[in-house]
Amino acid sequence: RRGGTARHDAVVWGYAYAASALGVDMIQNCAVTGFTRDANGRVTGVETSRGKTGAGKVGMAVAGSSSRVAAMAGLRLPIESHVLQAFVSEAIKPLIPGVMTFGAGHFYVSQSDK
Repeated sequence: RRGGTARHDAVVWGYAYAASALGVDMIQNCAVTGFTRDANGRVTGVETSRGKTGAGKVGMAVAGSSSRVAAMAGLRLPIESHVLQAFVSEAIKPLIPGVMTFGAGHFYVSQSDK
């Protein structure tokens, strides 16, 4: 089997560019506070810190808060979300050949030669 890593920031920007090309509106620095529903319980919009917006379809791509945001829509995800922090330094010669993780501490160490 082969493994690999993906730079999370590059993945996010790739999704953002593709979604934008498909006509998706993305609003940054805007917290989701709930969802609007029709009489049948179908999600018809999003309530945010900047007001409400209607939508024919709603996608959820929130990473570390997935369980919490899904619960606002009445969904229970079979995952456990943990907030992780990132520390970025200037480029240094790689010392660690892989990824080190410490689940109880909710952090990992990864180096890139980029």
